[in-house]
Amino acid sequence: MLNNPLRSLPTSYNKAQGFTLIEMVVGMVVLAMALPIVATLLFPAMEQSIKQIRQMRAAELGQSLMNQIVAKAFDENSNRAGGEIRCGENNIDCSTILGSDGNETFDNYDDVDDYDGVVHRPTQYDTTSGELYSGFTLSITVCNDSNYDGVCSGNTAIDNIETAKLISILVTGSSDIKLKFSTYRSNY
Repeated sequence: MLNNPLRSLPTSYNKAQGFTLIEMVVGMVVLAMALPIVATLLFPAMEQSIKQIRQMRAAELGQSLMNQIVAKAFDENSNRAGGEIRCGENNIDCSTILGSDGNETFDNYDDVDDYDGVVHRPTQYDTTSGELYSGFTLSITVCNDSNYDGVCSGNTAIDNIETAKLISILVTGSSDIKLKFSTYRSNY
């Protein structure tokens, strides 16, 4: 007598394979419970990554503007080509007024104190990087600080106008970004 090969197989192979309705519902419930937990873990990490990128852009913007300012002459009455003529020497007086000389714009300031009191927004002036740095504001102050104490006294008796100028840039942006850059420009 020949054996039927289908009869010798276990009964579980004869059944149809798949998921039952109960298994599908349980799976969806577990997924629905796990998804918010995963989302609460991922979204703060993504937000922190974006904040770090914004901080890096703020630092790039502040340092770039600081380099631009420091490259300018010390004073309106100083030589722009390497300090051959310096205010405070050879009967050349240094200017006593900080700020723009009136006939200049941001793009053609020629000495460091022209930037005093300027609030710069990249989208106002710079069309090439305005979108990259949109949302940032740079507040610039320049003062005489001959004793290098980091304090702008405004008193010419204390702070000699012929020695050094303290340049400070405050970069502010979204996500509570506030970075301050400061340096000195000496009369050399």
